[in-house]
Amino acid sequence: MGTTASGDPPPAGSEWALVDLTATYVGDELGSTTLIGVSYVTGDGTVIHWYDHVAVVPHALNGELYPGGTATTPRIGTA
Repeated sequence: MGTTASGDPPPAGSEWALVDLTATYVGDELGSTTLIGVSYVTGDGTVIHWYDHVAVVPHALNGELYPGGTATTPRIGTA
């Protein structure tokens, strides 16, 4: 499981969650995987964005994809 850079736990009332993510690049030129983010919608309709709580992700997407290329990795967030 991921942690914050300082090892902090998730915010009160939340827990870290890993989500398997497969991204397929549909651009015409070389693209980057570093700007892929995932947002979550809770049962009460609250949107939790990937940037709300940042943590270190094992095997993070970090690289380039050519048109039609895919990459798979777990992404971390809070739920």
